[in-house]
Order: sequence, then structure tokens, then C-alpha cells
Amino acid sequence: MKYIILCAAMMWSVVAAPASASAQTPKGEAPTEHQKRAQERQAKTEAYERSIDSIVVARRYAFIPSTFWMEPAGDPRTIRNPMFRIDVREKDVDVCIPYFRGVVPPYAIAVINYTVTPDAYFAEQTDHGWKITFSSSLYSANMYNFEFTVYKKTGEMELKLTTDIFNPVTYSGSIMELR
Repeated sequence: MKYIILCAAMMWSVVAAPASASAQTPKGEAPTEHQKRAQERQAKTEAYERSIDSIVVARRYAFIPSTFWMEPAGDPRTIRNPMFRIDVREKDVDVCIPYFRGVVPPYAIAVINYTVTPDAYFAEQTDHGWKITFSSSLYSANMYNFEFTVYKKTGEMELKLTTDIFNPVTYSGSIMELR
């Protein structure tokens, strides 16, 4: 499914590129109302992307999950509880998210609810946004690895949470600035 969406986005960018080039105003002519609105939307989009970059670099953001599922082929579950989120700050991370525990079905849904100091926090810029990784024991004998992918054009954020004892759990949601 992600592959289909990616292909559609790539085709849209190829189709939209000539249209945006022809929408530019020749020298000496005033831009049309359509061109003004298109330029305003483009400026807002660029400002939004810069704001995503800024909050990731400053390490003051929240991941707001909306769905989660167990890999490799679990059914997506919708998250409605507004208290479930991960707040990333400069020195610590507040984790409060649902999690599938178990090795065989039926899996139990538990809540991970800790404030931790992350081990080996890395944020690297990619073509589509950011890849952020860190790990924590979550006060247990097992290491939990957090791998975030941030798409700065859309504000979408994904988390893949892995550990040695359970199957990976993937979350999809959005990024938000912490104030």
C-alpha cells in the first residue's frame, strides 16, 4: 500500500512540475489571483517544513499515535485515547503508549508508561524528512529500540518499536511541537 502511495506521489510531482513552471508570471505582468494563492500555499508549505526541521533539531516534539499494529501482519488498531503520546525533550522522553505483549496470539495490550533518559539518541536528515533512533531499557531487563520516521511535507510520523522478546510494533501518527 505504501508503495502505491509513493508511486502516486511521484507521478503527481512529475505531472505537477510543468504546471507550476507555466504558472509563473512573465516579466512585467502582474500575477493573477490564482498565481498569488499558489505562491502563498507554497510559502506556507515551505514554512511548515522549516518548522518540522526546527522542532526535531531542538528536540521539543511529541509523537501523537493514531494507529498501531504488531508486525509482520497484525491488524491495525485505532488509538482514540488522547493521553497516549511520546514527548521528546532535550534531556528525557515521556513514553505513554499502548503496546502488544506476547509471543503467540492472543496478544495482550499493555501500556508503556515511563519517563526515561534515552541511550544513543540520533537524528539524521533524510530526503523525506528525518530518521530518529534511540533505545531504552524502560526499567526492564530488555532493551527497547525506538525508530521514528518523520515526513516533513505531511507532518506524518511513524514509530517502529522493537525488542528482543516480542514482535516489532509499528505506530502511525503525527508530530507536534512541544511548548
